[in-house]
Amino acid sequence: MTRVCVLQSYRDIGIPDWVCQCLDSVESWAAYHDFAYKFAGDELLDRAPDWYRTKVGEKIPVVTDLARLLWIHEELASGTCDIALWLDADTLVFAPETLVPEVPGTCSFGREYWLQERTRGKHRIYRNVHNAYCAFRYGCPTLPFLIDTVEKLISKVDPDFVATQFVGPQLLPNMHNTVGFVIAA
Repeated sequence: MTRVCVLQSYRDIGIPDWVCQCLDSVESWAAYHDFAYKFAGDELLDRAPDWYRTKVGEKIPVVTDLARLLWIHEELASGTCDIALWLDADTLVFAPETLVPEVPGTCSFGREYWLQERTRGKHRIYRNVHNAYCAFRYGCPTLPFLIDTVEKLISKVDPDFVATQFVGPQLLPNMHNTVGFVIAA
């Protein structure tokens, strides 16, 4: 039987009620499927190296993008799970019996639909690969590659020009266009 560990994180204080409902829904979903569930507060950020946190400063999403990958790597390396799955804290599971993680290869990512207003009331829908949902199997070669890539990008970038989505939602679609990640439905 495949052992799945579900990971989530959110800040320690001032958690809005709606985020608590989302977190509770994911924890209940994990219990429904007999998945392990682990939650981290602000201590998640401590997983990123000091030099990395210093360089990106207050850009917490950039710290989180690396910290989540390192946490997933730690969980898989510990041998306690075969699949480590990350869901952002604003994920609401409303049909736990029908949501089953899809990892047909060694990893999979979520799909984001982003509606953005353009000019004169016209809108455009963007479809992107996103790390709000990501799942990795033990031994996945993509995970250490992503960790290394994120660290190298941050080591080379001017900290004054680091966008909050630089090594997550901006990086993954570009990589997907080249290598073709598996996207969870």
